[in-house]
Amino acid sequence: MKKLVLFCFSILFCLAQAKANDYNEALDMIHRGDFEAALAELKPLVELGLPIALYQQGNMYANGYGVSKDLNKAFEFYKRAADRGIPEAQFALAQMYFNGKGVKKDNQKGFEYTRRAAEKGLAAAQFNMGVLYQNGDYTTQSYEKAAIWYRDSAMQNYALAQFNLALLYYDGLGVSKDIEMSYVWNRIAAFNGYAPAEKSMTLDAKELSRDQIKRGRERADELYLKIAPRTDDFTPMEWSHNP
Repeated sequence: MKKLVLFCFSILFCLAQAKANDYNEALDMIHRGDFEAALAELKPLVELGLPIALYQQGNMYANGYGVSKDLNKAFEFYKRAADRGIPEAQFALAQMYFNGKGVKKDNQKGFEYTRRAAEKGLAAAQFNMGVLYQNGDYTTQSYEKAAIWYRDSAMQNYALAQFNLALLYYDGLGVSKDIEMSYVWNRIAAFNGYAPAEKSMTLDAKELSRDQIKRGRERADELYLKIAPRTDDFTPMEWSHNP
């Protein structure tokens, strides 16, 4: 019996590895712009119901890659992938609900799917949760919760979240007012090429001593080394409120 179990397990492992290899090949084709070949590679994976393949199929329809653009079909595939726990699909679905594209507009469902994706660690969704709580959109307004979500996203190197977190520190909203920490997060966002953070950092510096600026630079550099690089790889329309 043990040999049979081990044998069956090895078959399942090989099948899973083969699916992963086929999916990675399809993803490479998408990145190269070879959409027709990618669709052919994805087809058997979609038929098997592989969640991440369902998500990519949704992307193809959402963007008109290799197929006629069809937001209704995109929604169907995103929904199937989202219900199987794919955070990128949950986030894409949230945007469709918020914007009423491919589905009837439903802000509460948009909020719920954003939350699901954020709880699974998707940086863009975490940022949007911060925006939703900061503005009190479709939920009770809370700067404290906004700061938590911004920090989670910022620690995944999401520049907009880093900038918004800096603004909260500058104004003392949801966190203790701390111009030096505002400088730190603006500096990190500036590292990532977010131009408004450069200007904001200059304003911070006017309120700090030379020693505080020196310490802020050191803290920013040290923190930046601890921040996880972003790994999210998806192409749906990114819904957000601009700060």
